[in-house]
Amino acid sequence: MKNPRLVFRVIIKILTVSGLVILLWVFISSLFIHQEKEPVVVHKLLEIDLKGMKDNDIKKIVWKGKEVAILQRKGRPTLYHTKYLAKIPHPSLNSGLRSISNIYFVYFNQGDSGNCPLFKESDGFKDTCTGTRFDTSGREKNKGIQGSRLEIPPHYFQGDKLFIGTWRE
Repeated sequence: MKNPRLVFRVIIKILTVSGLVILLWVFISSLFIHQEKEPVVVHKLLEIDLKGMKDNDIKKIVWKGKEVAILQRKGRPTLYHTKYLAKIPHPSLNSGLRSISNIYFVYFNQGDSGNCPLFKESDGFKDTCTGTRFDTSGREKNKGIQGSRLEIPPHYFQGDKLFIGTWRE
């Protein structure tokens, strides 16, 4: 070997060119790779039998990873003045009671903190973390329309059965 520097320069050039060719091949081949779409997770419609619930009973279930509670309201629930009616997500909701049924209130069992479960009081609920109190329609007490509201899952009633997972069309 007369000139080892020349040999190393040739080797470096060959490695650089081959690296660029491989990189170009990877980029071009990535254009033709079929990517599968993420699977659609279907949360099945839950059917809950409400027979046997008594006044002020609360039944709890898990839907979409969140705890859903069903309260059987005691007696006739209080109706609210029209200026305090909630904005409703679906027309099948009874906006004055924020539920389709006067007898039952269906809600996600977490308050405005988003982390703590609700504690049932005689006339409503209390968020155990923040101390916020809600009435049996899920509205924050003493705040009127400005207060926060409990989140309601999509649901509908059919006889003594409650279906959680969609609004009735």
